[in-house]
Amino acid sequence: MKIIKSSIVFLLILCFAISLPADSFSTDREKQEQAMSAEEQKMVKRWKELATPGERHKHLRYFVGEWESVQKIWAEPGAEPLQSAQEISVKLLYGGRFTEAHIKFKQEFFGVKIEGTVITGYNNYTGKFFSVTFGNDSTGYSSMSGTLDKTGKVRTDHIEIDDFMTGKKVKFKAITTIINKDKYTYESYQVDSKGNEVKYMEVTYYREKGAGSPIP
Repeated sequence: MKIIKSSIVFLLILCFAISLPADSFSTDREKQEQAMSAEEQKMVKRWKELATPGERHKHLRYFVGEWESVQKIWAEPGAEPLQSAQEISVKLLYGGRFTEAHIKFKQEFFGVKIEGTVITGYNNYTGKFFSVTFGNDSTGYSSMSGTLDKTGKVRTDHIEIDDFMTGKKVKFKAITTIINKDKYTYESYQVDSKGNEVKYMEVTYYREKGAGSPIP
């Protein structure tokens, strides 16, 4: 319990420190470190390790840039998919720790031109990728988390979405696959209580300056 308490106190001190002007601190880093106890030094070292972008964060850089996409949604298995197209702009945040994607649909849905934002990152502590999505189609948000395979090209995420008609949670599995430097896919499968999967959505992304995009 002491370690947990100490960690919380350290974070509170850190948040307080961020809010103070720069000249409130000594510029002599060695004196600051010498003044800390061994436990405090250990916490600072661990914090720096967790706060520093690593190898997994390089995966995020692939998605930076301008994209366009074709989305297919199946209302039920075997039915003709509904199709739409989007424009996506992705940039890095906070030194490569996260990406911010801004998505705009080209078509209107029931008089609404949908757009949204997706923040994606990799958490060094949990060892998982995560995404938070929100936009003008809802006053809520959705989140998912997952892992990257050994090739660094296939990411599998899991998500639970509120079904506003039934009031229940609906589970999905999402697979993002990098095809080449200018193309990747996103597939979403609905998962029932028995673990059965039904493909619900497929999105193919094309880098705006890449070759092979079928979007006019």
